[in-house]
Amino acid sequence: VYLIQKNGSSSLRLEHEAHGYSIYRNDQIGNISLIDVYIRNPRIRYVSGVNTYLQHLQRDYPALDYDTAFWFAKQYKFLNRHYLPQLHWIYNLSRFMSATAKIRLRDFKDFGNITSINYAARVVPPTQDFVSRLLEDNSSMSFWWHVDQVLLTLAGKEMTWLEIVDHYKKNYPDIAQNVL
Repeated sequence: VYLIQKNGSSSLRLEHEAHGYSIYRNDQIGNISLIDVYIRNPRIRYVSGVNTYLQHLQRDYPALDYDTAFWFAKQYKFLNRHYLPQLHWIYNLSRFMSATAKIRLRDFKDFGNITSINYAARVVPPTQDFVSRLLEDNSSMSFWWHVDQVLLTLAGKEMTWLEIVDHYKKNYPDIAQNVL
């Protein structure tokens, strides 16, 4: 399973520790022929990711002004890996895997089938006020949510990176032109 932030990566790291599973580094995945990737609802992941990022900032830099950090997180869409679009994560994965390796896309709703651990990484869930503030006047994120929603529609399929790119080019030329 390829670990993507806010897609169960903390839970899988705990599972790894509990059972001694192997975690491969980027330079070790060139020989793997099939890699599972869990795709989460993009809007939910975005909210969770920004929430996590801001809480980690507050924990690590308590003197930092929260409202300023919130503004930066909202203004700069890809400031932190916790809410970087999932397609970007898969693009990065593709740099290290073989061209013939398949990516098995899975819906995050099925994540409980591989672990019973549900670790929230010491983060308090976002409040409704937080969600409203984050999503208010944030229409520029709609495009990126759409990009990742396309990945979610491919759940259940095994595809090479180039097949994923071709899917976007054939069915979503606006995304392919602006992203790929």
